Amino acid sequence: MDHDFEYRVVTAQGEVRWVHEYVQLVKGDEGVPQRLVCVMVDVTAEKQAEADLREECDFAQGLIETAQAIVLVLDPEGKIELCNPYLEELSGRKFDEVRGKDWFDTFLPGRDHDRIRERFKRALKDHRTFGDTNPIVTKAGDERNISWWDKRLTDSKGDVAGLLCIGHDITERLRMEEELRRSNEELEIRVRKRTRDLERAQEEL
Repeated sequence: MDHDFEYRVVTAQGEVRWVHEYVQLVKGDEGVPQRLVCVMVDVTAEKQAEADLREECDFAQGLIETAQAIVLVLDPEGKIELCNPYLEELSGRKFDEVRGKDWFDTFLPGRDHDRIRERFKRALKDHRTFGDTNPIVTKAGDERNISWWDKRLTDSKGDVAGLLCIGHDITERLRMEEELRRSNEELEIRVRKRTRDLERAQEEL
């Protein structure tokens, strides 16, 4: 019976190394065990690479989970492959509810489907989006205005694998800007009215 397993050893210099050991039982002509053949391979570099990759993945996952922005990955067909807790909280939809669903049908108002699909197709051809804005529809039916940045994703062969999208909710900013615009317009109207009143008063004098 063959076995293989991994363990750590300490060298004469006190260094810890990982070893992968292969053990094979060699039998004689009549099936009687004769000897064990052991092959030991130093896999320390591979173990370190795995640990580094795991650390990078944990760090990236931490960023995705804590980012105060939408992190969204769509496949080349526009289906949802990944979204972060921020989008879940903002939209009221859990990732398990929307995984594999069409992004446009699920999150966009119907009036924007064609326009955003065209933008998505251009992005897959590496025409990147920088700050374009469109609304998404929450589970409750509300609209939130999102400013988008994206980056095309490719696989090891260089083929298009999907699109990474980062979105910032600017709904409140736009609301405040609109309120400020209206306030300025109202102030201008009052100033013009006051100016006319003063001009009439001077004419009457």
